[in-house]
Amino acid sequence: MKNFLRLALAGIFAVSTLLVAAPAFAGTPVLSLTPSAASYALTVSNADANAAITLYMSQGSSTWSHIYNWGQTDGNGHFSLTQGLPFDGSGNPLQLYVTVDGLQSGTVQVTSAANGACTNGNNCGSGTLSLSQTAVALNTNQTNVITAYPASGTVYLSNNNNTAAVGVAINGNQITISGLATGAASVTICANSGSQCGTITVSVNGASALGVTFSNSSPTILTGQSLSVNVYGSSGNTNGFYISSNSNSNVVNATLNG
Repeated sequence: MKNFLRLALAGIFAVSTLLVAAPAFAGTPVLSLTPSAASYALTVSNADANAAITLYMSQGSSTWSHIYNWGQTDGNGHFSLTQGLPFDGSGNPLQLYVTVDGLQSGTVQVTSAANGACTNGNNCGSGTLSLSQTAVALNTNQTNVITAYPASGTVYLSNNNNTAAVGVAINGNQITISGLATGAASVTICANSGSQCGTITVSVNGASALGVTFSNSSPTILTGQSLSVNVYGSSGNTNGFYISSNSNSNVVNATLNG
């Protein structure tokens, strides 16, 4: 009888040991990216379950922009979203990482390319024309030099839709943009017989206007998300920045800090 009781208790202890498991802790989140011709599949794995994700991005700068509530992991700590990425045309790699519940992923480095993208130096396409700057604000009689980075071929001017306001001169890979008169222009630069092209948006506001540029001039966000954009002015801008207008305040709310 004693032997039977001893065996029964041992069996109960063994069952209890199997049923009591250590609490599950997620490891460091992992961010991976799969490029395609026009978009990028960003995947987060190994993160806390049902947790908000913040996405951080930087290109050629020590300043990181971020999107709060970029996504939320599922019950397995996984999230995936296919979207475009805000390359600034400089040719510098875009760096991305995420944080989930205070834990930070490693940084993924991506370079824009016409046939996809170079991800951490892999899967690199060979048909891209990058520009050191894609948006320029000038005064009349002011110039700005932009560098083109073609994959191959000679750089040339394909189109300037307002030659009265904006002048364009090309010397090798150096593009000199000149403000001739008040107005705006879209300048298309190409290489390799038109297989590689990039566009520069130019605004000429007159002698009293001061140039303003942005770290991301075409941001894309989802409902409920927020995004930080840095504003840069010329050295003569001593009056500070302000929001002049918002064409659709029902859709987008903008605030300025600094």
